[in-house]
Amino acid sequence: MTLDVFATVNGGSEASEAVKRSDAQLGIESQNQHQIKSEGIEFVDYPFSKEDQSFDEHCETVAGIEPAVTVAPDIERGRDAQDVYEQARELSDFADEVIVVPKSIHPGDVPEQWRVGLPLASFGSDDEHQITDYHGCDSIHLLGGSPITQLRAIKILHDRVDSADGAAVFKGASMGDVFAPTQFGPHTRDRRCWFDTGDDVGYYERVEASLTNVHDALNNPGSAYSLDYDRPGESAQSRHPAQTQLVF
Repeated sequence: MTLDVFATVNGGSEASEAVKRSDAQLGIESQNQHQIKSEGIEFVDYPFSKEDQSFDEHCETVAGIEPAVTVAPDIERGRDAQDVYEQARELSDFADEVIVVPKSIHPGDVPEQWRVGLPLASFGSDDEHQITDYHGCDSIHLLGGSPITQLRAIKILHDRVDSADGAAVFKGASMGDVFAPTQFGPHTRDRRCWFDTGDDVGYYERVEASLTNVHDALNNPGSAYSLDYDRPGESAQSRHPAQTQLVF
């Protein structure tokens, strides 16, 4: 089974088209719907950090798009789990899969009908669970984080991970870099997997190449260190060239 990789864009048709040219799929936060003039949105995230977004607005956006995957409000900050499950049921009328993020309850307590969200981003999360707490979950979605952080999670959780989203490639592309892991091991640093493409490669080309490489890496975590990857420019050089190849 292929692990689905979603790239969440904030706006702009060129960014959306770059995502769609890659092996990843297009995603948005629901409050950014009006900024994304693009067909083919397959992932709609709940803007958990935005206080002014209501569930009804989120649900209306999901109903209008009918994505493959969407996210229910997080179970946290006094939000009752049963209320979130009811909201997830509403969302399931318009999406194939609904992600429930159990920040204030144990991940294993989420009913099997929902995909369990595992937050990996280093900001905006009150989740204090250990990654091993997710071993009892049948289907997991990785929420944010760098591609290397996601790879580490997959190495622990194996085929329980069915999907992932993130936006790290956009920051990397803005710095002139492409994600292209020539190696991966338990001590691999994220910075070793980004390559400077030089000025001859455009921003959206970097986004497209990085997303395809992220998709390939997450779907082949045991051999990510030996990926065949495309460097968009002849001048691509590692910022931190590795001295040894790390394997599991």
